[in-house]
Amino acid sequence: MTEEQKQEEEKDDFQYYDELGLDDYQEYEELFRVVGLYKRGEVTRDALKEKLFELRFRKLSDEDLDRIISETEFTKDGYISIFNCIIFLKKIIDAGTKEKFQKISKREGMGLFRVLDRANYKRRARPYSDKERNKYAKIINKVLKGDPDVGDKVPIDPNSDELYDKLRDGVILIKLINLCEPNAIPDGDYKKNPDMNVYDKYDNLKKAIDGAKKIGCQSETNPDDVLDKNKGRDNDLLSEILARLNMKKPDIQKNPETPKICEGGETPQQVSELPVDDFLKKWVNHHLKAAGHPNPLNNFSDDVKDGEKYTVLINQLDPSCDKSALNESDPVKRAQKVIDNAKKLGADTSVTPEDLASGNEAMNRLFTSDLYNALASPPGDDDYDKDLMRVLVNTVNKELCDDAACKNQVPINPDNDEVFDKLKDGVALGKLMNIADPDALSDDSLKTGDNLSDDDKNNNLEKVADAEDKLGLPHKATPVDIKKGRKKKDQDLLSDVLARIKVPPRLIRDDKGADDLCQNGETKEDLATKVPVKDFVKRWANKHLKLGGSPKQVNNLDDDLKDGEIYTILMNNVDPDKCDKSPLDESDPVKRMQKVLRNAKKLGVDTAATPEDLANGNPEVGGLFLGELYNAYANPFNENEKVAYCKLINKLLANDPEAKEKLPVDPDSNEIFKKLKDGTLLCKLINIALPDTIDERVINKDPNMTREDKLSNLNLCINSAKSIGCIMDTTAEDVLDECRQRDLDLLYQLLKLIVLKKVSVQDYPQLLRLKEDKEEDEELLTLGPEDFLKRWFNFHLKKAGHDKVVTNFSDDVKDSEKYTILINQLEPSCDTSALGEGDLVKRAGIVLGNAPKVGAEVYIVAEDIPSANERLNTLFTAELFMAKNGMGEATAEEKMKANKLLDDDEEGGREERSFRTWINSLKLEGVKKVNNLYEECRSAILLLKMIDKIKPGTVQWKKVELKTKNPFKIGVNCQEVIDASKRSGYSIISIGNKDIQEGKKKHILAIVWQLMRAHTLKVIGEKSEEELIQWANSKVSEGRRIKSLKEKKLNDGLFWIELLAAIEPRCIRWDLVSKENLQDKDREMNAKYALSVARGLGAMIFVVWEDITEVKSKLLLTFLASLYDVAQNRANKK
Repeated sequence: MTEEQKQEEEKDDFQYYDELGLDDYQEYEELFRVVGLYKRGEVTRDALKEKLFELRFRKLSDEDLDRIISETEFTKDGYISIFNCIIFLKKIIDAGTKEKFQKISKREGMGLFRVLDRANYKRRARPYSDKERNKYAKIINKVLKGDPDVGDKVPIDPNSDELYDKLRDGVILIKLINLCEPNAIPDGDYKKNPDMNVYDKYDNLKKAIDGAKKIGCQSETNPDDVLDKNKGRDNDLLSEILARLNMKKPDIQKNPETPKICEGGETPQQVSELPVDDFLKKWVNHHLKAAGHPNPLNNFSDDVKDGEKYTVLINQLDPSCDKSALNESDPVKRAQKVIDNAKKLGADTSVTPEDLASGNEAMNRLFTSDLYNALASPPGDDDYDKDLMRVLVNTVNKELCDDAACKNQVPINPDNDEVFDKLKDGVALGKLMNIADPDALSDDSLKTGDNLSDDDKNNNLEKVADAEDKLGLPHKATPVDIKKGRKKKDQDLLSDVLARIKVPPRLIRDDKGADDLCQNGETKEDLATKVPVKDFVKRWANKHLKLGGSPKQVNNLDDDLKDGEIYTILMNNVDPDKCDKSPLDESDPVKRMQKVLRNAKKLGVDTAATPEDLANGNPEVGGLFLGELYNAYANPFNENEKVAYCKLINKLLANDPEAKEKLPVDPDSNEIFKKLKDGTLLCKLINIALPDTIDERVINKDPNMTREDKLSNLNLCINSAKSIGCIMDTTAEDVLDECRQRDLDLLYQLLKLIVLKKVSVQDYPQLLRLKEDKEEDEELLTLGPEDFLKRWFNFHLKKAGHDKVVTNFSDDVKDSEKYTILINQLEPSCDTSALGEGDLVKRAGIVLGNAPKVGAEVYIVAEDIPSANERLNTLFTAELFMAKNGMGEATAEEKMKANKLLDDDEEGGREERSFRTWINSLKLEGVKKVNNLYEECRSAILLLKMIDKIKPGTVQWKKVELKTKNPFKIGVNCQEVIDASKRSGYSIISIGNKDIQEGKKKHILAIVWQLMRAHTLKVIGEKSEEELIQWANSKVSEGRRIKSLKEKKLNDGLFWIELLAAIEPRCIRWDLVSKENLQDKDREMNAKYALSVARGLGAMIFVVWEDITEVKSKLLLTFLASLYDVAQNRANKK
């Protein structure tokens, strides 16, 4: 046979193949491959039958299959020719579907046939629209987003046909049907596994089709259509299911408008059971008739494509939507006006004007259902729980108490229904979701302010809907639900989002103990984002109940919790010192819950739930309270410190007009953590601690500031606080994320600076009397305010003949004995009778009661003294000192000595303070805080620790005597400073060990500068000064460029401001910058502005504004290096 004859024969073969109507050759090619494998024994009969089933041969018996395979001719190696494949298919079709065939030709005595009646084989496809597919895919993506059972299928690409592939296993259809009617197809009745076989898929599809009929769909689509990807039939089915999603049967039954459309004795239930199309037509025609329209709706194609009925319908539903659309002759433009009016009514539709004007039946059905969904009265308004709503509203008020963007929403009255109106613009909900997880919804994307437009509100509600999915909330409320004030929907959504606020993902991620709560291969990230909050808090509670030795377990959030026993045991296990088990001694449920709440308060829980709420056993309240307990456990803080700090803040800022919106801070709630988040209160406190540290022009005070604005303010706070001597680990993100103990750490540092800043020789020269034996006056300069307070305290104890001393403000004072003696020394009318009181809390109460008699204000409570809280006792002791130090006036000699000691000449003034601040930022091991650079460097230990920090291993510690007052050994230490510095490559010229030992300012400053310079350049990657100047010159205008940091033109601050603007253009307000005819005051203001802006960008700097105006080149190098570091960090983030 010639090659041409072979090709012609193959062509004939394919022609016969086409005659059989087998339109997808690739599908059958796979079948032939499997047949061959089966013949060779490489696959099972079941695998072959599954392939046949998938290709629509679904009525084939085992006997027929065996017979057909035995009659089929195979080659020696088990393969099959194309011709024999066609014969094989003819026999399969004949046996599998009992269809009639007509002989069409003969070849070598073999008969070939074509199908005459294929109705039961593969049904004729319905018209198919990719526009419909596009819409359906988008809706499915939206309503099923976040459902773990379809995580491998959603999102669906709306621009391809993958929708039809993803429908074939029936899971998406079943999920949609169950959204229409919960449990229409019970969860355990269908398969969900991604690797299910074709029989499971077919079984799922049969259940889906039955379920669709159950919810009122009349589509003729059958399981074979979906499995065979009959796209038009799939669209038919989806159109009805998605329309039903807008008008669920229970909602129709509860809708008070439904009885009005009932006819001929129909009940609302009977009407709700109508097929989708019939119900919609009935509803539309009811309103058309009421409007006096002569023509009823009979179909969703020709009857509506001109938009007339829609216009009349919408006007009847809401007369504010006029009939001007009828004046528009262009069908698409008219349809656009129809859609615009529909959206005014709250319709959440994705249908386009072209869809309506074309008469697309499916799209018009969907649009009509969108209208119904928007206009239906809120179902189940009376179903919501008013007691629960009161708790939720009060919780919302706490969460949004300091959000200026919510000034129109908060506070919400918990005793009426105004909450539902105040949620309609999406602002409050959006803000709550941002608190729960900033990644779920950026508050910068919300439209806020007065007189929001409908578009603004719709934008907000769309953001809220997206965030519902990102947060994995169990209940969903659509924008229409919220706009229509559907109370149960709103309540469920609020309950879910508040529960997530109490248990945010970041808290779980940071909780080291949370790893123990993972189950069945879950990761910690799954725990944080996928496990429902209620399940998580139950797991957490059960873990701690077990650790506490309790047989109790939380299985539900109502009956298991309402007697308070689990709460009591749980809190006792979390903190047995604060939370005893005394609530269990109380039999009355409400009184027991009162004690439960008192214990919770000790842990820092600020709940809106009342004892009655908890005792009633509402599962939502129980879950919320359990979440609040977890929050207090995972984000702990000292409640008493918070109370004291709030009182102090209220006093310090009472007369600041710019702080009045935030004051007074309620010490009994946790609102302080909300009110710190924008940084404004912290900036105020910093400027009280050291005036003019922050240029207040830089502080963003816009009530609607964004997250970035807040971060900028907080960076300014944190870096400014460090520059004035605060030592803490708090970051801007900590404050913004309400890391509460970190907030208190920062507040303590600031408040301590404020309260103790005058406890110094400068303000009280009489403190020189506190010098110890053999101590030089200069050594007093190494003491910090706390050290002076201890010596002052001991001075009075000794004066009273008391033989004990105070070495700390914790254990040494917790029995109140020393306080009693001190106050008696300061004010003899306050006797020592308190010592006769055996109860330490009551004794402390007497001490605090006597404190005002010496003029001291009291911010702490009696429990703080016996609890040995060092921070609060330090502040209390400082208040006593400031009220009455009992040392009399300083003598003239003391004043002269103090002035001499504190003489800050050019050699050591600002540089010493800057270097000291830098050293404190290093957090050197064993160094709490450097109070005087020169005195504390004299032993050499501080310098050696600095050298070793910058270049580990440089110092030969074997030569060093860490604790010695022996002059010779100190000299050896000082020599190691010289030697280690040289080993490190530092320039130590004309400096000897005696210069260090004698505390010579010039020489110590020279050594410290070498160390600071080396550390600064190391941080930025060993860049040289010349490279930094070159970098800066590339960022500023030509006229600002410099050759060195000694140039006088740097004194106007403009070089630095231009450089900052190059790093972040938005950070400079040029209207605040003086540029021409500059006077000294202008230069000062520019310099202050530059420093505050730099700190706001995250720069850690140790210069003061005078260093800029006086062009202190050494310190300006550190400033330039810090700006380079900021620029690199910002570039890396991009």
